[in-house]
Amino acid sequence: MTNASGNFFEIFLLGLIQGITEFFPVSSSGHLVIGQKIFSLEFPNSSFEILLHFGTLISILIFFWKDIKNIIVEMYKECLDYKKGSYQFNSIGWLILVATLPVAFFGFLFEDFFDSLFNKTKIVGFSLILTGTFLYASSKFKFTNLPKTLNWKQALLIGLIQVFALIPGISRSGFVIASGIILGMGRTDATKFSLLLGIPTIGGAVIVKSIAISKLKEIPWEVYTIGILTSCLIGILAISLLMKAAKKTNFKLFAIYCFLIGLTTLFFF
Repeated sequence: MTNASGNFFEIFLLGLIQGITEFFPVSSSGHLVIGQKIFSLEFPNSSFEILLHFGTLISILIFFWKDIKNIIVEMYKECLDYKKGSYQFNSIGWLILVATLPVAFFGFLFEDFFDSLFNKTKIVGFSLILTGTFLYASSKFKFTNLPKTLNWKQALLIGLIQVFALIPGISRSGFVIASGIILGMGRTDATKFSLLLGIPTIGGAVIVKSIAISKLKEIPWEVYTIGILTSCLIGILAISLLMKAAKKTNFKLFAIYCFLIGLTTLFFF
């Protein structure tokens, strides 16, 4: 495979792929593995994928900055209430932190194992099919009388399910959205929760990988800059489109797409 610094246009395309697929429930990591195969690019473990994820993290912060500010204020108020004897830590910020704990634990404990999967396209193919299956199952659930907000146990369950997204080809957003829908959340609420949950999940991965990334001096900084900027700008557009789609339709079309791209990966890569 050729060195990653060879073709800036191909890096731009990978950033484009990341920006679109990070938020659509189709697995950005799986698409990046496939994209690197197509373009014959090679990066050390998952470092480049993490940097592209950093670009999409910025897009979440930009798109939801008002919500993030409100979440921080709510969490701060609950901390003040705790000093007064109240123990109600039920705001979405705390639920997001609870849902982040499993992926942080397993990601740290089995980091080398999950990194090794980024070179195995057959696993990506099977994982994409699994993602499609889960999305299709969630499209069959229709709840009208259940609460749209989560409790701590449900948030922890979603966090445990999110662990599977450490495998390339398993869509983090897809699994979180589908889990939320199955647990009774509306599509819009589940989608928004998935996007906000990406902040600590992606941010934690970037921090953990930052040491390894800093050692990649053989790859020009321009390569990463192009990838990050592209994934960030396209990510903002993708979030907007996904939120609109969540209001109008279920995710059956995304499920079919995952089936097709998964089968294609198994047969041709």
